[in-house]
Amino acid sequence: MGALKDRYVILKGKQGISEIDMSGMPTGNTPFDTSMDSVDELVDIETEYKRLYYENESLIRRARKYIGELPDRIGSILELHYINNLDVLRSGELLGDNGRYHN
Repeated sequence: MGALKDRYVILKGKQGISEIDMSGMPTGNTPFDTSMDSVDELVDIETEYKRLYYENESLIRRARKYIGELPDRIGSILELHYINNLDVLRSGELLGDNGRYHN
C-alpha cells in the first residue's frame, strides 16, 4: 500500500494546469505531463487501492468472526494485536495486565 501511495503522489504532482500563453501561439514547453499514460496509471492505482481496501475489510470481518468465538480476554488481545496492530505488551496494558503471566 505504501508503494502505491508513493507512486500516486508522484503522479498527482505531474498533473496540473499550465500557464496559458496569451499570444495564441502554441508552445511545446509545458512543465506538466499531458500524456494519458500517467492518468491511466493514476486510475489503475486508485482501482488497486480500492480493491486492496475492500479485501482487507473482508479479511478483518472474517477474523473478527473467528475471534468472537474465543474467550473474551484472548479475543480482545488477538484483535488489538492483529487487527489494531498493537504489540502484545501494549494490548495487555490496555486490558489492565501489568505484565505478569496469568494462568
